[in-house]
Amino acid sequence: MQIYFPKKFYFIIFVILAVFIITGCDKSEQNSKDINNEIANPEVTEVENSDDDFIRTGQYSFGLVVCNEYDSETVSKIVGMPVVKTRDYSNSKSTGCEYYLDETNFVIVDVGYSKFEDQRRGLEVIEREMTSDSSIGLENFIAISSNAPGEYIDVYMLIDPEIKFIRVGRSSTKIASNDQLVEIAQSVEQVVRSYK
Repeated sequence: MQIYFPKKFYFIIFVILAVFIITGCDKSEQNSKDINNEIANPEVTEVENSDDDFIRTGQYSFGLVVCNEYDSETVSKIVGMPVVKTRDYSNSKSTGCEYYLDETNFVIVDVGYSKFEDQRRGLEVIEREMTSDSSIGLENFIAISSNAPGEYIDVYMLIDPEIKFIRVGRSSTKIASNDQLVEIAQSVEQVVRSYK
């Protein structure tokens, strides 16, 4: 059985393809002209350098390979215990590093790529108690353990409200005190600010 298409069908297909090719070429040619124009006549913009500038520039600097960017010696010095190993903790939503103080317990520095407020709301939904610490220069909130009242689990620090935050946490309240966790968060903040 042979299927027969009228000549009008072939003509319509030809016209659609021709329009598609012509408009596609025109757009790529226009894009090429725009790019060449930007190269030939770059727009000069003045960037004000302030203490808050790191939020723009630092957000693309810190968090590529956290284990290399925040060293285990600093964690060891703050908690008063040697770091026995580090493990990359990266997935599709974050990059991070686990700093093991023994075979199972660790401190984590994690750069999350999602909305800061979504983290807070998620903790509110599970009725996690939260506080903040004014000694940390970045906007922050601290999640408190439901199993050990008053003990901090994670410190969340805002880098960009829409796309990036840093979480400093611990796997157990038996390692690192609240003050030590906050001190690690302050130290991470200094590293982020150094990318100015």
